[in-house]
Amino acid sequence: MDHFYDDPPGETRFNRLPFDLTEFQDAITMVEANMVAEAERRIGEATEAVERFTLAWVEATGDQQRAVLKRKADEAEVELENWRPRTVPLGERIEALFHRDKKQQAERERLLAELPTLEYRERGEAFRRLFKRVELYWDREWVPAKPGTPKRTNRTGRNKYTLRHDLTEWEFATTDLAGGW
Repeated sequence: MDHFYDDPPGETRFNRLPFDLTEFQDAITMVEANMVAEAERRIGEATEAVERFTLAWVEATGDQQRAVLKRKADEAEVELENWRPRTVPLGERIEALFHRDKKQQAERERLLAELPTLEYRERGEAFRRLFKRVELYWDREWVPAKPGTPKRTNRTGRNKYTLRHDLTEWEFATTDLAGGW
């Protein structure tokens, strides 16, 4: 990998075929290790900054000084929280997502198998867990009152709604990326 920059401009070992897959995997592993090391370094800096600002806040004499130090400490804490998930290598995060998605898919299949036997209330609860959003579209049709039928109201008819199955939209509950890049 030490000769990566020696290749002619626009041409690397990875865009020439065939290339060594193990060398490509080593390059990815090296980049991932560098990113994790960078995240750990940033976490150390942010932790230090939080401690420094917190100690200075205690010693500050005026409200204006404390407000500035509090804001700086809060900014450092936000940075700390942004970098913390990045200490987990990308491969491990993708593997965790894969397992979580596989588990959700198994739950969906189980729900579809059980669906005919569930009561309506149980179906609703299962769908609430499974879907983040469901949007239904309806066709509205005015139906005039039939002549000769007894009227209970003074209305001249009613609206009849029909579900448009072709326009129904849904969004599955998403897997949390846990601080994705």
